Amino acid sequence: MLELLSELIQNRCVNPPGGEMRSIKSIQRYLRENGVKSRVYESAPGRGNLTATIRGSVGGATLMFGAGHVDVAPISEQDSWEVDPFSATVKDGYVWGRGSHDMLFMVTAHVQAFIDINRSRHKPKGDILLLVVSDEEEEGVYGTEWMLDKHPDAMRTDYAVSEAGGWLDAQKNVVFTNGEKGDQRASPIESAFVSDMEKAVRSRMPEARLVPEVMPGKTDLRFLRKLGVEAYGFGLYDPETPKEAMTVHGPNERVSLNTLELTYSVITYLGTNFSI
Repeated sequence: MLELLSELIQNRCVNPPGGEMRSIKSIQRYLRENGVKSRVYESAPGRGNLTATIRGSVGGATLMFGAGHVDVAPISEQDSWEVDPFSATVKDGYVWGRGSHDMLFMVTAHVQAFIDINRSRHKPKGDILLLVVSDEEEEGVYGTEWMLDKHPDAMRTDYAVSEAGGWLDAQKNVVFTNGEKGDQRASPIESAFVSDMEKAVRSRMPEARLVPEVMPGKTDLRFLRKLGVEAYGFGLYDPETPKEAMTVHGPNERVSLNTLELTYSVITYLGTNFSI
């Protein structure tokens, strides 16, 4: 996973202007090398989106890993960085670089989980989808919104997990996000799927309690909630992550190797044990 995450950081898909096709092609190649077929949709020159599918066995509910975005925010304070923001430097147990936290580590975890579920020959009841997109940092015009307009059949799902969630609150509960400030289309805080997410977290933290939170900012999950999808910010952070390592658009953005592994683990568990 570290190799893929490093490549995505080094691809420098800063938005604007984007150039996300570099990372979309990196992911397509990585999937292909691991036996997964995918489809790329070019939404504009140098920009695009990717889908892949594991077919279910009995037509059960569908689950999407994504939408995960590969564009990253611009650098405004490069002199404040301790390392080159596009070097993907590994130090102190963290991968440093623009986009490492928002949200390339989670994209990497989604891709690896998808590969490993496919490789395991596990047959889910319903399809498992992978969606990787461009342009989240600039409202999704060439990403999730474009896919919904131009290729809606590739987007149909009952449930979805993406950014942002998985950190611990002051009471040591694991947070999942079910909505966004100013948007009335929040997903349920109690459901069979939420129970599956909690089981996934407890596979790594047996005493953990999952609690909901509304995001203060926007994510691409708002487009899916508009269609009635139960869509959640879900992952699992290293409980030892300090506050200064939780910033996303500022200098010294980084993510711990433990967080990458923990998020991969709970996403894989969820996809393998999804029971609806």
